[in-house]
Amino acid sequence: MSGALPDTMSRTPFMPNRTQTLMIEQLHHHRPQGPNLLRESLLGRGFLAFANGDGVSLGSGSHQDDLRVLEQIPGLHVRRLVNDRDRVAAISLGPGSDGLDVATRILSLGEHHVGDRYGGFTGYGPGPRVSECWTTYTQMVWGAKLAVCPARAPHQRRVPNALDAGIGLLVKVLPLGRIASSLSCDGHGTRPAHVSFHFPFDVPWARTVFGALGPADPAVEWSWGDGGVSIQPREGFEDDAVICMLKDIQTRARRLLDRQIIEAIGRARRALLDEFGDDGPTLNAFTVAAERVIERELGAR
Repeated sequence: MSGALPDTMSRTPFMPNRTQTLMIEQLHHHRPQGPNLLRESLLGRGFLAFANGDGVSLGSGSHQDDLRVLEQIPGLHVRRLVNDRDRVAAISLGPGSDGLDVATRILSLGEHHVGDRYGGFTGYGPGPRVSECWTTYTQMVWGAKLAVCPARAPHQRRVPNALDAGIGLLVKVLPLGRIASSLSCDGHGTRPAHVSFHFPFDVPWARTVFGALGPADPAVEWSWGDGGVSIQPREGFEDDAVICMLKDIQTRARRLLDRQIIEAIGRARRALLDEFGDDGPTLNAFTVAAERVIERELGAR
């Protein structure tokens, strides 16, 4: 590890995994203030958190389990919202709460593994019984709505089907880009992160979307192919390199939290589906058309 653990980590119910520990150390080092502290910790763990005036809210793509697990964190206040198209809850610190302690607890929420002893890829997405054909792909609008951490208690160590912290936000925003994920793992800080996609058309579509949203950090390699994307630091897995990778994943994922971008991607995908109709294209034809419609809608951004 890169140094002594922050004091508040000794008060969490269990020792976080390596990627979580690195993220917590960075949060404690930079110490954002006020609502930014909550928002950074929520985004870091994979929640769809948005600035909302002087506060923080969860976006409508959030899973009900996201609300349930946050409601169990001491010192965190979750106010559920009704009849709000864009938000499902307002998030704030409770009276007298230690913001850094609460933020640490958010980032420490259990993953689907403990260390490297057990736990592999997290299964998500439409599922193996859902066809991967063109007809089914055209019927997919948002992909799957995923839970960050479907824990029974905030101190649960291993949580089946919880998203890894290092890859959580990326997996959560993929549906906003009309991409259906199926498996994911952040590499646990020792190997490449990976997200698999359900449909064969998801790979060229995702590669084109992220290409239009700006380049990756030169120190981080994003490899698209073989049914998904693998992400790794180019200089090995020392702490600084892994931190760089985690920051780049967050940076690129956050670009998909802009409503105008989300709507532009939706227009591009509708145009693409209309172009091919009921006739399933080849992957090459799909890729060429995807690049054209994304360039038209997002090229100037």
